[in-house]
Amino acid sequence: DRLARQLTGRKVASLEVNYRQPGHLQSCVEDALLGVTFLAGVGRQRVVLVGHSFGGAVVISAGAVCSHVVGVAALSSQTYGAEMVTSLSPKPL
Repeated sequence: DRLARQLTGRKVASLEVNYRQPGHLQSCVEDALLGVTFLAGVGRQRVVLVGHSFGGAVVISAGAVCSHVVGVAALSSQTYGAEMVTSLSPKPL
């Protein structure tokens, strides 16, 4: 919440996604992509995804397949589910 307030002050939108099935990679990637779709629908066409641990694998996978994602920050990402990292280029990681 604190980061979201700071970003809002800089005119940057943020969205925190709560996964429907935490730990299930495919459904979590779908949830992240739905969040990106929502942001695009309200005019935010350039999105950076941030995820920690399991969330790192989620944002790598989502970022690799979504054109609205312009960058990915995977913090202490686990390796399971992060195989699509090679598909991110030229997006920064």
